Parts: sequence; structure tokens; C-alpha cells
Amino acid sequence: MSQMDQIMSCQISFIPLKNSNVNASVDQIIELIKKSNLDYRIGMMSTELRGNRELILELINTLLDYATENTQFILDVRFSNQCGLAKNV
Repeated sequence: MSQMDQIMSCQISFIPLKNSNVNASVDQIIELIKKSNLDYRIGMMSTELRGNRELILELINTLLDYATENTQFILDVRFSNQCGLAKNV
């Protein structure tokens, strides 16, 4: 399997800093994730993604672009080529 076709899982935690409207920032990140066409599962502390490696990386760049323009933040990202979501997310 080429790297372009590789299915990965990814866990993302977005933490806005010094932001008076934390919920709005988190909600916008969630909307960007929903529009990504990746499988996802939103949790209380993080969101899990599953899909094509390149599509996940594109989404991470989109999230970074949004966050950099709108708030100070921490974006914690973990990748795995072994752990994954159930395909019926």
C-alpha cells in the first residue's frame, strides 16, 4: 500500500487559550472536521479520525490555518497506523 492510500487513525485535542469565547472556537473546529469527509467520533476530550493519511494531513493544516488566524491554542495530534475506528462511525 502506498503512503497516498494508507489508512490511518488520528486523535485530535484542540485547546483554545486566552479566548473569551472558547465554545465558539471549539464549535468551529468541529464544523471543519465534519466537512472533511473523514470518519470521525467526537468525544468529551478529543476527536478521533479515520481515513486516508493525506486527507487527515490536509485537515490538520486546515485546522492550523483556522486556529492561527483566530486564537492562541494548543493542538494535540496523535497518529496511528495500527489503531482505528470501527468502520461504521
